[in-house]
Amino acid sequence: MKKLTTKEDISNLLTASVPSLAFGAAIETGLLDLLTKGPLDGDGVAQAMSIPGKRAHYWLQLLAELGILDVDSQGYFPSALARNSILDAKDFDRLRMKHNAADARERLAGVRNLALYMSEPSIWKAQGLREPNGFVEKMKDDPDRAYSFTRLLYNVHQNLGNELAGLLDL
Repeated sequence: MKKLTTKEDISNLLTASVPSLAFGAAIETGLLDLLTKGPLDGDGVAQAMSIPGKRAHYWLQLLAELGILDVDSQGYFPSALARNSILDAKDFDRLRMKHNAADARERLAGVRNLALYMSEPSIWKAQGLREPNGFVEKMKDDPDRAYSFTRLLYNVHQNLGNELAGLLDL
């Protein structure tokens, strides 16, 4: 994250969670992969992903405003930026983005109404939310998440492990 330096940065920070979550949802749901098969209009995305129409249209418009998607007469499709930084990324980078998106979504639930519940012993309980599981419980509850996280760790540490092995005189 970059340090804020302008009044515009401060102003943009107040609305940053909306585009962040819209982008994270595109990563987590596989929207970008769906759109690599060919452009789809809003109704096509809504139908393919079982999303209520208005929600799909609003979401796609927001992603287009952000530059994640482009749109033409045939529908929405991943922008060059999305292709270069997400779709063409190494599996490691895609896994990292997916985990970051899920973590951000989960954390946001706890701070959504922070100003209203700051003094409560548990901001989760004050909002009628279930306390989040710890890391180990999350992995136990979701084998796919555990698998992808393990692959992520493997990729992160592969180079370090090889470098360390090269230093050892066996």
